[in-house]
Amino acid sequence: MTSRERAEADATRGSALAPSPGLEEYATIQTVADALDVHYNTVYRAVRDGRLPCVRLGRAVRIKVSDLDRLREDLAPAPAPARHRPP
Repeated sequence: MTSRERAEADATRGSALAPSPGLEEYATIQTVADALDVHYNTVYRAVRDGRLPCVRLGRAVRIKVSDLDRLREDLAPAPAPARHRPP
């Protein structure tokens, strides 16, 4: 299943990243990357560097949906410095 097909399937049943009431929801690296519109290596690098906590189940890596805000803030572009214009 391609990421586009996965996104379309998720759209038909609601958001794949919306946690169920009272339960923690976990997502794969690829699902997180698709939701944030970044390459999966960007998410993997954040996990490897410790900027994004994860749960490892054998070789599988899962990320708590509630932790995605941390990565969103980390990926947000920094404001550009003000340019000094001569008078």
